[in-house]
Amino acid sequence: MPRTIYWRVFIKSTDMDKARSICSSLISQIGGLCQVGSCDVYWKDKSLIEVEISQELSSQDKQSFLIALFKNLSHLSRTWNINMPANLTEENFELSGTSDEILRSEIAWVGFELER
Repeated sequence: MPRTIYWRVFIKSTDMDKARSICSSLISQIGGLCQVGSCDVYWKDKSLIEVEISQELSSQDKQSFLIALFKNLSHLSRTWNINMPANLTEENFELSGTSDEILRSEIAWVGFELER
């Protein structure tokens, strides 16, 4: 059962080529089928480039999917703010999170949200 994760990443750079290179490296790190949706200078802070990535993860069940997701999260940061419903079911499988304590110095902030 494939699910899509939508990543929002803020890269510390004003150089678009450098940001694309960092983005490619990030995509290699998280794996899966990834596609960059947008890559633009962040309008609130011109020293950041905002990148949106969609990642498709395929798994047999929810448990396998969550294990793959949490592996990806652990590669990016050790501290996450996770939001999820009190009753996580197949029908109510909403999950999102953010972190600003990224293990890679060139990234300022990462957020993710599962496809609803």
